[in-house]
Amino acid sequence: MSWQSSERPLIPLYRGMPPLSLTESVSRVDLIIAPDLYLLKSEPLPVRFAYQAKKIAPSLMEDLGAGLGWVYEVLKGEEGWQIFAYDPRQLLETAQKAGLNAEKIGKLYFAQQFSDQLTAPLPLNEELALADLGGTVTLLPLSPGHRPEQSISVEQLRRPNKGFGLPLGGRHTLLGPVETGILATALLLLAIAWTLEGWQYHRAAQALQKPLEQSLAEHPTLASGITRRNILQRYRDLDRPQRRLREALHSIGSLTSKDSRLSSLEITPQGYEARIDTSARKLPTLVKLAKEAGLSTTVNGKTLLVKGEWK
Repeated sequence: MSWQSSERPLIPLYRGMPPLSLTESVSRVDLIIAPDLYLLKSEPLPVRFAYQAKKIAPSLMEDLGAGLGWVYEVLKGEEGWQIFAYDPRQLLETAQKAGLNAEKIGKLYFAQQFSDQLTAPLPLNEELALADLGGTVTLLPLSPGHRPEQSISVEQLRRPNKGFGLPLGGRHTLLGPVETGILATALLLLAIAWTLEGWQYHRAAQALQKPLEQSLAEHPTLASGITRRNILQRYRDLDRPQRRLREALHSIGSLTSKDSRLSSLEITPQGYEARIDTSARKLPTLVKLAKEAGLSTTVNGKTLLVKGEWK
């Protein structure tokens, strides 16, 4: 069988097919996988998305003979999901015997996807044809030397909207030489960009280092780690009372709302004390919140007295 079109040909793949004769202008081909290379099952699965159906597929196809390393693809139809299973090693072996290496394989289509287009048998060779029988595409044996009165050719078929990639090393997409070259170029440009950015950061760090060295030269005491720690401790001690006061006000503020009002607040060197007027319904909630904040509580009627100590 000879293919000379400069466009990507659509070729049926089946067991025992003769070697193909491809010209150099044909870089890749799309394949129609015949029913003898895949398993098919239709199920009305209670799922909406394809990835959900693919998770269920292995358990549904196991009883049909699908095994370890098989690939599962799904298509949503009008009456449910069509689940396809095939052995990629067997498929690739069949393709290689026909003269097709993995690099030459583009999209994969299952013969079942052409069901509505097979209005007549599509002869594959002198003995077999693809035919649609009651909505299921199958291999139809032909009498030796006898071709169907009506038939169609591959050239009359339109590619379905959904195509699949041949898995290789766990991936479901094959990159041809052109795509590989584009990807390699993109990665090279990205590496160059990262190198330039790193060089710019290095120059910026050097620019910041100069004024720092100048400051240390003018103030030698700053070069001492002890001096820097003493300065840090001094400002930390100054900030501690302010921080404790902010935390206290935050704790008290979390207890006030439209149903609870702060009636008094007293702050002493030892701690703080606040009175909050609230309702009987709100009171248990405020007591719980105050205890979670580490405050001591006293209830007097509808008034909550909270106390806190400086830590």
